[in-house]
Amino acid sequence: MFLIKAFFVKEKGEAELKELERFGYDVEYRSVSAWSTLGWFEDPILSNMLKRSEGQLAEVIIHELTHTTLYLPGSVDFNENFATFVGEHGAILFLKYKYGTNGTPYTNYLQYQRDGEI
Repeated sequence: MFLIKAFFVKEKGEAELKELERFGYDVEYRSVSAWSTLGWFEDPILSNMLKRSEGQLAEVIIHELTHTTLYLPGSVDFNENFATFVGEHGAILFLKYKYGTNGTPYTNYLQYQRDGEI
């Protein structure tokens, strides 16, 4: 079992990290590359997302837009797994349509996914 916590103030996150370590928990502390605004803003794209490859950017856009289409409060696992599935498959369809199955962005994205699985 794992728990995800998010902090907008770095010092608060670091304090929580130390507290959890004090209790003997395995912890990981890192920044995230994307998060859903759950429709609060018209544009779900954050500037740090633009550093991704075209396939990764398509994936995150589709992923975040999926959250605004279907979101079940209190169902983090379902929401993330569903949005991840839709984002990944949507990115493949987008790249396949735009570049074809022999296009470099398409094949690079498939390799990126295979690397992630390994």
